[in-house]
Amino acid sequence: MVQCSGVILAGGLNTRFNGENKTLFQINDKPIILYIYDVMRSIFDDLILITNEPDAFIFLDCIIATDIYLNKRSSLTGIHSGLFYAAHPQAFFVPCDTPFIQKELIQFLINQYKPNEDCLLPSLPSGVEPLFGIYSKRCLKVIEKQIVHNQFKISSFFHSVRCRNVLEEDILTYDPMLLSFININTPDQFQFVSNWIKGGIMDNQLPKIMRFNKKMQAVAPQYVENYKIDIMKLDATLKENNIKQFQEIVHGMKGYLLPFKFIEHHQLISNLYEYAKAENIEESHKIVMMLLDNIKNIQIEYY
Repeated sequence: MVQCSGVILAGGLNTRFNGENKTLFQINDKPIILYIYDVMRSIFDDLILITNEPDAFIFLDCIIATDIYLNKRSSLTGIHSGLFYAAHPQAFFVPCDTPFIQKELIQFLINQYKPNEDCLLPSLPSGVEPLFGIYSKRCLKVIEKQIVHNQFKISSFFHSVRCRNVLEEDILTYDPMLLSFININTPDQFQFVSNWIKGGIMDNQLPKIMRFNKKMQAVAPQYVENYKIDIMKLDATLKENNIKQFQEIVHGMKGYLLPFKFIEHHQLISNLYEYAKAENIEESHKIVMMLLDNIKNIQIEYY
């Protein structure tokens, strides 16, 4: 296994949590950040947390550092700072709001990394996951150049370095429900995850609102309509006992729900995917009925 540091990115503004530090919110009496820390600490001898609130994380046994570019806060500046402080030639990055990161998947990606590569990142149907993967210190100069020019899109520098993607089929072997990529963006999502961890998903916990960025206004209505159509297709194929087509529809839905962070719906679809693979008709039917009821009153909001 290559020498690799671990980096937790915790420099966000928490705007959708009214400025409160969401990583300190507790699930089952345990802060979100500790779910992530415990996994990362068990893997990496050199562990760094990048934050602009260092006092809030003093209880963690790791290196705590702030962004080097304090006036240009972004995920890219967090990656830059993590690489700068890393003791090893490369570092594995995770965001601070993903409490379900899977140790087996992280170890698999580290084992897949080749020393001549500059970054290794998972590629899902929703796209590349730039905040969950390995970056080499060789990326520092090109990242710094982007930051100086106020270009903060992480993927913009990928063409300048040797970047390799790991495909979903390999990811699913170590994280079948893609739990590592579910993050908590809103108070509603936090409440859902809390309830789910404590005792499962109930019908009345599924939100009746799907929130999109204002930039998505042109496509959001069709997106939601396609989602409704797929739910009805699931019902039809289940009634026809067409398990193969049922599995194909569920697999496709997993991919397009993830990028918009509809974690409540994605979690149900992920559960459904497992039941479909096991050909568990009874449990599949329960979830499909729940989803059918939910889509009757789905509304769209923009932020």
